Amino acid sequence: MSRKALILGAVLAAALTAATTASAQQVTVTVIQVRASNDGEKFTDPALGALGRKLERAYPFRNFKLVGSQSQTGNIGGTLNFALQGGMAMSLGLSGFAAPMVSLRVVVTRAAEQVMDSNLRVCSGKPLILSFPWNADRLIVVITPAVR
Repeated sequence: MSRKALILGAVLAAALTAATTASAQQVTVTVIQVRASNDGEKFTDPALGALGRKLERAYPFRNFKLVGSQSQTGNIGGTLNFALQGGMAMSLGLSGFAAPMVSLRVVVTRAAEQVMDSNLRVCSGKPLILSFPWNADRLIVVITPAVR
C-alpha cells in the first residue's frame, strides 16, 4: 500500500470514530420554567435560588415563580420534547457536540403556530435563557444541556 493510501485510511478511520463517538454522546437537558409577572407584591420563588436573582436583574418584573422543571436525556442526533406552560411545546434537536459546545435546534410551538425555530450553540453545563409572551406575563425558559 502506498503511504498516501495509509494516511487516507487513518484519516477516514479517525473521522468515523469521531462521528460514532459524537453520536453516542449522551446529553441531559434540564428545562426550568418560570412565570414572570407584575401581579401583587415583589416575590421571587426561593426554589429558584441564584437563578431568581439573575432573572430579577435581567427582567423588569416584580414576581418570578417556578412553574415547572424537567430533565430528559438523549443522544446527539436525537430529539427531546418538552411540554411548556401556556399551551406551548418545545422540541430540542441535539444536533452536535464539539467540546464544550452543544448544538441545539430549538423549535417552540403554541397550538399549530410556530413561535421559534432557531439553531443555537450552548456551552455544556451553562444555562440558556429564553422568554415568551404568556398572556400579560412572560414564560421564561431556562435550558441547561450537560454532556456526559
